[in-house]
Amino acid sequence: MKSNKTIDLIKALPESDIKKIKHILNTNSRTKSLYKLFCIICNNLSITKEVIYRKLYNNTYTKDKDYLLRNELRSLNKKIESYIIEKEFHNDIRNNLNIHNYYILKGMQDMKLYSLFSNKVKSSLDNAISDFDYITAYSITSLQVNNFTHHLLPTKDNLTRTEETLKMQIAFLSAFYLNSMYKSNIELLNISDNNVNNIQQNIEETLENKYRKYLAKKSELFYNKANNHIEIINDCINILNTIDSNNSDIEKERIFCKLSLAHEYTHIRKFDEANAIYKTLIEADVINDNVTKCTLILDYASNLIRTEDYDIAMQLLETNNPTDIYNTPAIELKSKYMHAIINAFLFNNEDISNHITSCNTLCNYDKYSWRLLFAIEAYLNKDYTNGHRECLNIKNSIRYKSTGIDIRDIINFYIRFFNLLESSLHKEKGINGSMIRLENDMNIFISNAESEITEYLPFIWLYRIIKKHIN
Repeated sequence: MKSNKTIDLIKALPESDIKKIKHILNTNSRTKSLYKLFCIICNNLSITKEVIYRKLYNNTYTKDKDYLLRNELRSLNKKIESYIIEKEFHNDIRNNLNIHNYYILKGMQDMKLYSLFSNKVKSSLDNAISDFDYITAYSITSLQVNNFTHHLLPTKDNLTRTEETLKMQIAFLSAFYLNSMYKSNIELLNISDNNVNNIQQNIEETLENKYRKYLAKKSELFYNKANNHIEIINDCINILNTIDSNNSDIEKERIFCKLSLAHEYTHIRKFDEANAIYKTLIEADVINDNVTKCTLILDYASNLIRTEDYDIAMQLLETNNPTDIYNTPAIELKSKYMHAIINAFLFNNEDISNHITSCNTLCNYDKYSWRLLFAIEAYLNKDYTNGHRECLNIKNSIRYKSTGIDIRDIINFYIRFFNLLESSLHKEKGINGSMIRLENDMNIFISNAESEITEYLPFIWLYRIIKKHIN
């Protein structure tokens, strides 16, 4: 038989592996035919395909039936390769404590064993650092960041630790890069006649790689503070489109670019363009990472609120509930908030009450977003006094504290709004003129403020409710 990669692979297997593969194939009813094929080849490594076919199918080989044997050999090859991968993976875990620790931590996180994760992560990280295993140290800190941002609640302490961990990640990547470059350059110096020139040439040739070009362009998003991010992202997409590959990393980068483009469109208030991207990604169901999928759904729902598509936003959450996709405390909190704020725009005060949660332990920005929902709920219940009191309490709380984005002007608008509502209960004279002045002041504020503030959902709710009062 002509050289065949499956037979070549079997020839290289030690007897111990042959026994294990036979056991794996024989214990699964779906692989009985592969077990038979494997045994036939193992018994005679010089066997011809005609003999293999006859022994396997109890029939004479013909060219028009060759595809049957090719398919079986291809399936057997995949099984053997899977065994080799699993064997090498287990060897790595058994022989490398740092890799072992990483997968233990990943398993704990996936199982939502947050206390066990926290207890083990420091010693695992210390061990990787002491071994100069910077890439595994980076991977462990990636799990930490994921834990802080997508699993645990956004308390002030967790946000501080996230910031510290991100700085560590950069340090580990830098150390890994420098260490790798040092080793590569030493090897090049040992084998090259034109030492320095060849090193430089090697770097230049690497830069010609399409994926390297993409990464170089992508990096501009992080250090370029100008307003040309959409142009940069489109350049990134164009480079990726020249890469003919189904590699999962390339697909992740394509999704990253599309989500980044949607985010930029949202930033410049082109919500229809952003929503078109979100809708396409959800319908295509191409996102495998559950955290990314949940973030997409919540961002899309936010934009649907901004375009006044409240019913579509609610339907989106009902058919793609983030907590059904990946239920962590952080995602559950964000999902509850999105349900509550959509109900606020739909004037469903009872449904708001079902989703409002305790917010005392949250970091300032999240805490005050929730507290504004209490004020909105009070408004919908026509309890203007308690709504006013809640806003005054928020104003006193944030007077000397940072809240992420500066919502002090927004709180002042809320206080003026509730003041007018309370006064309307005690005066026969209407408040329409005062509401118009309040709307005018908000319009001036919108024209001067950052979009991050003016697109803050509680601010949008207030602006739209004032318009309703005027009309």
